[in-house]
Amino acid sequence: MAFFNQGAGAAAKVQDQTFPDIPSDSVSCLCMNGTQNTPTSIVMAGSWDSSFNCYEIAYKATAQGQPAELSNVTHRGAIKHDGPVLSCDFDSANNVAFSGSADGTVRTWNPTQGPGAVQTIGKHDQPVRVVKWMPELNCVASASWDRTIRLWDCRQPQPALTVTLSERIYAMDCAGKVVVAGTADQHVHAFSDITQSGMKFEYMSPLNYQTRCISIFADRQGFAMGSIEGRVAIEYFSECSTKSLSSPQSKTDPANKTNSFVFKCHRQDNEVYGVNALDFYHTNKFLTAGADGCIVWWDKDKRNRLSQKDQYKKQAPIVAAKFSPNGASMFYAAAYDWSRGADYAPSCPINAISHHGVKPEDIATRK
Repeated sequence: MAFFNQGAGAAAKVQDQTFPDIPSDSVSCLCMNGTQNTPTSIVMAGSWDSSFNCYEIAYKATAQGQPAELSNVTHRGAIKHDGPVLSCDFDSANNVAFSGSADGTVRTWNPTQGPGAVQTIGKHDQPVRVVKWMPELNCVASASWDRTIRLWDCRQPQPALTVTLSERIYAMDCAGKVVVAGTADQHVHAFSDITQSGMKFEYMSPLNYQTRCISIFADRQGFAMGSIEGRVAIEYFSECSTKSLSSPQSKTDPANKTNSFVFKCHRQDNEVYGVNALDFYHTNKFLTAGADGCIVWWDKDKRNRLSQKDQYKKQAPIVAAKFSPNGASMFYAAAYDWSRGADYAPSCPINAISHHGVKPEDIATRK
């Protein structure tokens, strides 16, 4: 069932600004510095060619109320892993970036100091799928196919904490001490405090297919999950205990009322496309980025679709998309996502990183 109002029209087509000096293989992940009061000046991009790239950006002066525009983008260098870079994030000081790779390592790099400033701070037995900076703990969280989440204090060679989950971890997000992960056995693992082993709920995912991405709400009251089957689940932390596998009350109990729901998205001409990325704005509005080449903005609370960008519709999957921390920009990458194997790679020649200035009407609540 599609819970959202699907009648909202697509956003006006605007040719977004693209980055130069793109990696030789598909871009896999993006992160950027900045705060709610400070604009982004550095964008980092990981790639399937094992590189982790730094781009310095500058903005044009624009009139008040006009969307942000870039005046310059400069590639400032890259470091190399020994396998594809699958995830990246920035620390809260906005000068150190973290990368997680299929080679099993977690690395830290201050790009202003050049490629020689890279350090390996963590190691897993299998590929690292997600890395997230946790400022409240002053640690980097990494989630791996070796079934563990590990917290790394950059000053110590051993993990500060290791938590073993039920299966390979395909998606994870963190906010405060809260951690949510989706595993290969269709389980959801929600920690209200990752540092306390008893503060955990594990339950079956409301999605019928593999979880691809997770993003915690801006107000931290819950999270969204996207799947390879073009669906998103909206989940609330207050309801996790009733869904827990250890709870005597089943989540299918008719008396178990819920605010959580699942909706369909990223479907074109009876074709179903995976949801590759989720990201929340300052408010509880959020974006989904799909393998159909579209980015859709939603209002979670009103259950409305706000607008859609389809610049790469049916041309290339959107593999990563994030709002800048101050909300003035959205950065996204279009590239082959390898979901259909190597034989399909030549059919998708597009590999691009783009900037889109966020307009107030793009995220305005619809009545």
